[in-house]
Amino acid sequence: MPADWTDSSVVTLAGRDAKSFAPNIVVTRAMSDAALADYAKSQLPDIKAATKKHKLVSENEERIAGQDAYVLEHSFQTPERTKVRQLQYLSLIHISEPTR
Repeated sequence: MPADWTDSSVVTLAGRDAKSFAPNIVVTRAMSDAALADYAKSQLPDIKAATKKHKLVSENEERIAGQDAYVLEHSFQTPERTKVRQLQYLSLIHISEPTR
C-alpha cells in the first residue's frame, strides 16, 4: 500500500437470517486521534441522520478481551417500519507505524 494511503477496510460477518433477529458483526478500520468516548460519540450524528426515530438507549465504558471499549445501544426504525435495537462496540487499537 502506498505510504500516503489509509486502510479504511470494512469486514462484515453475517449470521443466518431469522424472522426476528439477524445477527451480524461489522468491523471498520478508521484512523483517529480522538479519545475512545469522544470517537464513539462522534458517530452519533451520522447514525441519527441515517435512521428514523433514533434513540440512544444507553452508553457506557467496558473492557472487552482486556481492551478498553465503549458501548452505544441504539433503537431506531427501518424504512420498512421495523423496530431495531443495535449494540455498537467501539475499541481503539493502536498500531505502530512501520519504520522506514
